[in-house]
This record gives sequence, structure tokens and C-alpha cells, in this order.
Amino acid sequence: VSTQSTGVAMRRKQKQTSAPKNKTVVPKAQKRKKSSNLGSKLTRLWSSLQLVFYGLIFVLLIGFLTNKLLLLREASLYKPLGKILEIDGKQVELWCLGPTTSNHVIVIEQAAGATFLHTSELATQLSSHTRTCSYNRPGRMFTPPAGQTNASVLLSHLDRVLSSSGEKGPFVLVGHQFGSLLATAYALQNAPKVKGLLLLDPLGPSNLTSDSVVSQFLHSNNLMEILSLTGAFRLLQLWRSDLFGINHVPPEYRELYKYYLNQPTGARSKIEELELSQSLIQIIKNVTDQGEVENFPPVELILPSLAKGEIVHILRHFSDQTIVKTFGDVDGNFPYEKPKETEALIVEFLGKLQ
Repeated sequence: VSTQSTGVAMRRKQKQTSAPKNKTVVPKAQKRKKSSNLGSKLTRLWSSLQLVFYGLIFVLLIGFLTNKLLLLREASLYKPLGKILEIDGKQVELWCLGPTTSNHVIVIEQAAGATFLHTSELATQLSSHTRTCSYNRPGRMFTPPAGQTNASVLLSHLDRVLSSSGEKGPFVLVGHQFGSLLATAYALQNAPKVKGLLLLDPLGPSNLTSDSVVSQFLHSNNLMEILSLTGAFRLLQLWRSDLFGINHVPPEYRELYKYYLNQPTGARSKIEELELSQSLIQIIKNVTDQGEVENFPPVELILPSLAKGEIVHILRHFSDQTIVKTFGDVDGNFPYEKPKETEALIVEFLGKLQ
């Protein structure tokens, strides 16, 4: 018996020495408690995320409804600055200044996203020399969107505006950036109706590449559409008064322009126009491939010093009276920022058309 008890004691001692010294045996109840704590944390995290999500939806919905109500109120406060034309059952806002007995009628084609408010100071100064008109393209201010828009629609729209305006002409087209493409394509298709063509910082193919400023502009205006739709743009205006070209509009018209910006259609039509730039360039190239254009008017291009002026060689194909001038070390917004200097260049060009 003594021998057996001694063997049992030795085996127990071997088991104790072979077991890891630092191993802690966790009871099953404690394991269940830890698992339960982890599940509780995940549940609380999910609840928090749901709360944030529904809170964001609620804020956006409140912003959307508030913006809608404010737009309804503002609609009774702001009226068209120009006269309203009826073209194909749709309204077009046209603004003309100056004597009706002028030798020429200037028609300003705006940059993408701009309204005639942007060039109103320039137009007012030009009106002391000659009749000056500007209109808002579809989706601008009090000109409603035209639905499906393409380059041909815009060109036809310009032609209808000129014929329905009551202005006798002859017309001198002044195009700025995107407007320069529209003015050029129109002059190529309707040369007898155009007395002169003046292009301010005209766009070229390199402006329309994926990594260009235009591409960045497209992304910024997609954001602007969301901000306008949710009413967030109203809050941003309180923080920055120079957003999206507000500072390029004369002070007396800025509240009217903000009313326009608070409508999502404004941002959407900017995007549509810039996407049409390639189509307009293709129309210009197609006319170039077809040969000469009879009675093509004199052309002058005013470029910032760093601009490429890629459209020059195309225009020189049609007119030996194509002149290129540099404006100086400025960006493409010089018609808004330096209207007096721009006016002087335009008046000088008009003098050559006498």
C-alpha cells in the first residue's frame, strides 16, 4: 500500500511540474461575460452610426424644404432685369442698352455659368458708344432650361434670339471663353449676319482635357448643385461672399444673382454647357474641313498673356483680318475685373468696322 501511494504522489507531482506556470484558467462564465461586452459595444456603435445617418438625413431634408420655401418667397421679390421674349413657347431674358440708331449692335455671349449680370458693367459702358445686348441662355436666371440641350440647339437658340429681338443689326458678336466657341460656330454658319467677331480669352482643345481647369470646374459645380439643392449654399454665403463668381457681379445685382445660385438648375446648366464645348469645337473643325466661308467677318482675339489662343489658326483660315492682342498679365476674368480696359479694346475694334 505504501508503494502504491508513493507512485500516485509522484505522478501527481509530475503533472503539476509539466503544466505551464503562467497559464491562467478562465472560467466559462467569465468568457461569456467578455463576449457579451463585445456584443454590447458593437450594438452601441451601430446605434450611434444609425443616429448620425438619420440625423444627417433630417438636416438635409430640413435644408431642402427651407430652401424651397425661401425660393417661393424670393420669386415675388426678384423680377427680370431685361425684357422677356417668347421663342418656341419658352421665355428668354434679353437685356439691351444704348441708342437704337447705332451703326452696330453688340451681342455678348457669356462664359459657361455666367449670366448677363457678370458683364452688366461692361455692357453699360459700351452702351454709351453703341447699342449693346446680352441674353441669358437656357437655364440662366429667368430663362428656363430647354430640356435636352446640344450644340445645335444653342446655335439655333442664338439665331432665334437675334431674329426675335427687334434689333436691326448688323451684329457684332463678343464671346467670352465658352461664349467665344458659340460665337465662332455661329459666325461660321451665318457669316452674312455677323459684322465682326471679337473673342475674349477663347477656349481651345487644351482647356478641355481631363486634367484642365475646366475639368476641375465641372467637379466644383457638381458640388454646387448639391449645395444649392440642400440649401447649404445659403449658409456658405454667410461665410464666403466671393463663392462661385458672386464677386464678379456688380454690388447692385448680387442679391439677384444669389437668388439664381440658390436654384439647382443654375449649377446643372453650367455643367451641360462645358460638356458641349467639345461639340462646338468639332462643329468649327467640320466647317474648316469643308473649305472657305464667304463674307466671313473681321476677327479679333483678346488673350491674357499666358493663354495659348489655339483657335487662332482656324480663324485665320477664314479671315485674313484676324488680329491677336494680349491683355496683359491677368487671368480670363478680365471682362469682369477690368471692364473699362476691356471696353476700350472693344470700342477700338468697332472703329475698324466703320
